[in-house]
Amino acid sequence: MEKNMKKSHYTMRENSLYMFQLAWKYQRAVIFIMVGMACLTVAIRLLELLITPILLQQIEVRGSLLNVINWLLFFVVSLIVCKGLLAYLTANTTLGRLGLRLQLIAQESKKIQQTSYPNIEDSRFLEKYATAMRSTMSNGSATEAIWETFSKIIQSILGFVIYLLLLSNLNLFLALIVIITSSLSYLFHQKMNRKAQEYRESEEEINKELYYIQQRGEDLAFAKDIRLFSMAAWLKEMYQKALLNYQELVSKKEKHYSQANLLDVGLNLLRNSISYSYLVYLSILNEWLVSEFLLYFMAISGFSQWIQMILTGFSKLHQESLDISHLRNFLEYDEPFLFEDGREIVPDNHQEYEICLNDVSFTYPGAKTPTFEGLNLCFRSGESVAIVGLNGAGKTTLVKLICGFLDPTSGEVRLNGINIKEFNRRDYYRHFSAVFQNFSILETTILENITQDINKINASKVTECIKKAGLEEVIAKLPQGIETHLGKLVYEDGIELSGGQLQRLMLARALYKDSPMLILDEPTAALDPIAENDIYQKYHELIENRLSIFISHRLASTRFCHRIIYLEQGKVIEEGNHEELLIANGQYKALFDVQRKYYQEEVEFDGYNTI
Repeated sequence: MEKNMKKSHYTMRENSLYMFQLAWKYQRAVIFIMVGMACLTVAIRLLELLITPILLQQIEVRGSLLNVINWLLFFVVSLIVCKGLLAYLTANTTLGRLGLRLQLIAQESKKIQQTSYPNIEDSRFLEKYATAMRSTMSNGSATEAIWETFSKIIQSILGFVIYLLLLSNLNLFLALIVIITSSLSYLFHQKMNRKAQEYRESEEEINKELYYIQQRGEDLAFAKDIRLFSMAAWLKEMYQKALLNYQELVSKKEKHYSQANLLDVGLNLLRNSISYSYLVYLSILNEWLVSEFLLYFMAISGFSQWIQMILTGFSKLHQESLDISHLRNFLEYDEPFLFEDGREIVPDNHQEYEICLNDVSFTYPGAKTPTFEGLNLCFRSGESVAIVGLNGAGKTTLVKLICGFLDPTSGEVRLNGINIKEFNRRDYYRHFSAVFQNFSILETTILENITQDINKINASKVTECIKKAGLEEVIAKLPQGIETHLGKLVYEDGIELSGGQLQRLMLARALYKDSPMLILDEPTAALDPIAENDIYQKYHELIENRLSIFISHRLASTRFCHRIIYLEQGKVIEEGNHEELLIANGQYKALFDVQRKYYQEEVEFDGYNTI
């Protein structure tokens, strides 16, 4: 059994039961409609089988006109009723089946949104997510198509039993011939399908490449690069190369299918020749009426179809079951963090907090060297701490450990003396507001991006946070003010904010959440020096009594912090406030001096000094 998986494979019976339990819980009508459709389909097939032989028999035995009319009315009315009911059920089954698939999509979304953060960086988890999505991505996917498969299996089994009883009254040997020849034809189809699966896998790989190139060519984020670097010709060349590979594969596949179809025709001809020859022999031997011969002739054809439907149905059910196994493996992927089973904890802005890393070591999966080894640090409410250092020093990893996105390989991260592993991790996250480098903007209003809510909105608090983040003047100039839509994909009147404005928006959102601890990852990276200075002039007002930790490459901003931690290769090299570290004349001062000379150089231009 694979690690981080409760069960690597579910049987076809287990997955069928899983889908029935899901339907019974959310959409019971799907089950009843499916059974009803199967019974009606068999009834229609049976009526269509009997109508011609019975009417012909009445003519052959010179039955009365009234009998012929009665039989004709019976069949016509029965077919109208059955087909009408079948059409009604067919029209009403799609919504229920779609509802069940959407329920599973919702479970997928919940899993990917709420799973433990390490899973997001686990290639096995992401691979299972991609595989699971294939079972729910369309109406033809396993989680919706399986109900059609169930219906066909039920109707084919009912039809098989009824037709078997009919043929057994004639000759069991004839039924046995049809079963054997139909089974041989099915086995051939299975071999052909396995070969087709190989083609499908190769086709999926090429399609994935074609889709990727197409998406990049249409991606608005690539628009400037495509024009400046003349990427259009390069993308077109790659697309044509992949398309040529696809055409070659399709040509090979069609050639294989042509050969397979010829062999299949031969098998069907052999089966029908044996079956119908024996039927003609029995007809001559027993001196049947034309109506009797026609009945059994049609029954043999229908019987072989039911057999093939049973075998094909279970084969398809097996394939769909594999897809559902992938989905269940994803939904049941183990969580390294505690959530509902963890200790409850409620954030309180009036409470003092202390986060300590005690002898913490951390190594990324697959990495040869640890990012941290034996790290000891403490952070307390009311202080602002800057984490600085060169790229690769471990700054972002440290923040992930503090926020509880990652757990140490060894050692402990403690909140007020309690190992954070004991907490409900979602409760723990509520203690943090953050501004990360990658903006999580939704194409909705500015107001909703700040509040992340559409119902319970504190208007005065929104105004205060906008003012603190320095967005007041920007929003005042917008057409609909705070109700202005962001982005152009959803709303025609949407606008695009600059990088610096988006950063301020994210800061307003973090302030609105009003958590006891504030994490700022390069909070002013997209701001010009004047705007950056404006933010830091208000810095103490922004953090108030919170614990504030921020990552910065601009060391000029760190002078506003109570404490600066300089990291190098996962170790704390220097620690102190801005003035103390300058006096220490170490790595911090050396890096600060390099940056400072760029800010101090003045360039004369049209009578102005530009810094």
